[in-house]
Amino acid sequence: MLGDIKSMVQENSAMLKKLLKDNTVSEAPSSTSVLSKDIKTNLNLPLKTFDDLDRIERELNTAALRKKYVKYLSMLGGFGPRDIIKNIMQKVLADDLAKEFNWQGRGDKRPFSQLILTDVIRDASFRRNVIRVDCENEIKKYLSYRADRLRKKPREQGGIGPVVPNVFAATPVDDDEEMDDEEIWKLLAD
Repeated sequence: MLGDIKSMVQENSAMLKKLLKDNTVSEAPSSTSVLSKDIKTNLNLPLKTFDDLDRIERELNTAALRKKYVKYLSMLGGFGPRDIIKNIMQKVLADDLAKEFNWQGRGDKRPFSQLILTDVIRDASFRRNVIRVDCENEIKKYLSYRADRLRKKPREQGGIGPVVPNVFAATPVDDDEEMDDEEIWKLLAD
């Protein structure tokens, strides 16, 4: 337990040093005024294929571009860690690509925790006051619930979903006989 606390303090100290270092570097006013429009046109998000992911991983090796991604993703909004991470993840990964990942890469999945993109998401969420542990937990939940989202898609897109028989009464009713309201209420009361 004490070791966990010490490691958390070390991580927080490193993050604080990094933030202080980043805040001392000034940006030119022109880069901040055009940032959101400029980035939106170049991002091609959400990522849909592993090729897209490889491209963004290469791009994120550049410090200036990485900083722009962090800034853009941190502006997506949300209330609380869950909404913030959900908004970022939905913007970054399509559900079809997200289903190929889990946090550790167990089974036939790829490890999301080892991507440079994950560090960018952590940094963006940290700007929104989401601590590292909460960020990682919400990413894990997001990735594990992607199957539910994929199952809901066909129904939302006009699919009829599963067929459920319409059962009116527990006792069989002869189609030839017509029942009046009183007989129907008796059957329902039984």
